[in-house]
Amino acid sequence: KKTDTKSLPFKNLHVRVRNQIVADGFDDERRARLSFERNVGEPISPSEWHNVVDGSDAIVLDCRNNYESNVGRFETAEALDT
Repeated sequence: KKTDTKSLPFKNLHVRVRNQIVADGFDDERRARLSFERNVGEPISPSEWHNVVDGSDAIVLDCRNNYESNVGRFETAEALDT
């Protein structure tokens, strides 16, 4: 790539191919059973969402960053501060 900057942003750039970016702890068999194309839920309205979550043992994980989580989240959500 051509650039007009006077200095390069990286002295050396190394790209390494990895099977996984984040280690999830699943073995290959379990990972094969997980499918985000097959195992999906049905869309629900906001009122249906509240009926399902309110008063249940459901755990909502807020995967947004710290700033976004502090702006607002569901009362019972666990902020992961990613």
